[in-house]
Amino acid sequence: MPPPPRTRAVRLVLAILLAAIAAAYADVAGHAYLNFDDPQYVRDNATVREGLGLAAVRWAFTSFDFYNWAPLTWISHLVDASLLGTAAGPRLVENVLLHAATVLALYAALRRATSRPWPSLFAAGLFALHPLHVQSVAWVSSRKDVLAGLFWMLALGAHVRFAERRALRDRIGVFVLGALGMLAKPVVAMLPFALLLFDGWPLGRLAGRGLEARRRWPGLVVEKAPLLAMSAFTIAMSWHAQASGGALGLVPLSLADRLANAALAYGIQLRRMVWPADLSAFHPLPTAFLATPTGRAAALACAAALAGVTMLVLAARRERPWLCVGWLWYLVVFLPTSGLVQLGRQGMADRYAYLPLVGLYVAIAWEGAERARRWKVPRVAVAGVATAILATAAFATHREVGWWRDSATLFTRALAVEPENAVAHNNLGAALHEQGEREAALDHFAEAVRIDPAYRKARENYALELEALGRGAEAPEQWRALLALEPTRADARRHLAELLADLDDFDGAIEELERVVMDDPMAVPPRIRLGLMQAAVGRNEEGLATLRDVVALAPDSADAHFTLSQVLFSTGAEEEGLAELREAARLDPARSEFRRAVAAALVHMGRRDEAERELADLVEQVPDDANARQMLEALRAAR
Repeated sequence: MPPPPRTRAVRLVLAILLAAIAAAYADVAGHAYLNFDDPQYVRDNATVREGLGLAAVRWAFTSFDFYNWAPLTWISHLVDASLLGTAAGPRLVENVLLHAATVLALYAALRRATSRPWPSLFAAGLFALHPLHVQSVAWVSSRKDVLAGLFWMLALGAHVRFAERRALRDRIGVFVLGALGMLAKPVVAMLPFALLLFDGWPLGRLAGRGLEARRRWPGLVVEKAPLLAMSAFTIAMSWHAQASGGALGLVPLSLADRLANAALAYGIQLRRMVWPADLSAFHPLPTAFLATPTGRAAALACAAALAGVTMLVLAARRERPWLCVGWLWYLVVFLPTSGLVQLGRQGMADRYAYLPLVGLYVAIAWEGAERARRWKVPRVAVAGVATAILATAAFATHREVGWWRDSATLFTRALAVEPENAVAHNNLGAALHEQGEREAALDHFAEAVRIDPAYRKARENYALELEALGRGAEAPEQWRALLALEPTRADARRHLAELLADLDDFDGAIEELERVVMDDPMAVPPRIRLGLMQAAVGRNEEGLATLRDVVALAPDSADAHFTLSQVLFSTGAEEEGLAELREAARLDPARSEFRRAVAAALVHMGRRDEAERELADLVEQVPDDANARQMLEALRAAR
């Protein structure tokens, strides 16, 4: 028996919606990895590139890399590496498929909870096609958003079934699906609160007034106790990941500034939902703006507006419960990413709207349907308005997807939106560097440093670009500024030492290496380099003392013995130098250059027969060593 006309119409519209998602996001198949998190998360991550395996899964659950604890997301990347290879396009297509599945799960949950297909379709359509969600879909590193979104909506659907049937398997399903969502992204920890809101409307599990309704609350909370416990565990793990990685203190903000930034974030996300004209890969913290009277006034205005709307929807909760539920959903789900807990340099992110705005889409869809019913608007007109809204959103989404084509395009757009954006300047500079446009890259690194003098990565990129362009004399200033921000960066200090040595500033180089050794007395390579430099400037006794300390510290270091031998020879201690050379060759017999150095030393000391035997033995053991063969032939010819 064929389905009734209404069901056929709903299925047709749902198919059209899925086709619209495919059309809006079609271009992602040809997109490249971005230089914004993608290298660390996927492209250059050695563990991820190896693919799925027991050790990799163990790593996924125990890793706090990049300030995150998201084991299920890591596992999805591991599976991709095993099945899809290394290209970005297939992974992005998978993001689109996960997003489409999330849309279907949202529609199914809303329809089952309300028995109203058309408002459910419109809410799902807004979620599917709104350009604010492009960042979550068109970026490989945002896999956690679409994965978490799918499990969130599946858990919501399971909760609706549980409210209907009270079956244990549905209750278990809610917990399992919710827990999987939290393992994909910690923001799903807010799911139990969203389910409580859904209990009020549309599930009607708080039916009644006054005391009767209040008596139902404790039971509904206890019912979600396992999920709340998982939420607490997820929040604790996420906090540990952020704190151990240093993201919490990267840009210190006072409580007042964090509250002001959060109020602005709530207001700006609402404005972008209505008018998404200034979307960007990165929105910097508006610290300078918040310090101005205008900024403080804007934050207060946003806070007052949020409080006013909250009071209005609470007052209308009986007549229009969807407004109350949708608004509180937005307030609660957005809370962890609003900026109250400041992470990194960003003030807010477009991707943070992925789940919070679902509540507002539901409120808009049901309020629109209710207004149309009361005002007796013809169905054709309602359908036309809904179609026009979704078509406009789809066009805007397709346009927004285009900005995510590659790093240069993405951050050029980000600078068009917010010119004083240090992160965008730095990442655009990195993209231009990859394209060989070194002078342009240098300009962007310089701008990033000007805008944010404490931006460490930009300082490092600026210094390296100066060196690459042959302007190494200007680079020490940048390295010293970086080391003022990160005094324990041994790699940066060693790089500065080598740069100073190249610039013939040996005293400066020695000073930097002495600082490295002081910070880490067990570091062998810097000590070796320090001893060599001390000898190079005529401080032979210091150099020998440093190198003898290294040999005592690391007696198995062939490099330490070899370097000590060179300084000993330069001071005339030839026998001791030869002994150190022989020890280096013994410790690392695979390095032919050590044995050639022994032979050269023997020749220098007039012991040509020993040198010849050394070289003959080396040539026999390493026939491909052309240098040893040449030295041997020269010795024999001379004899």
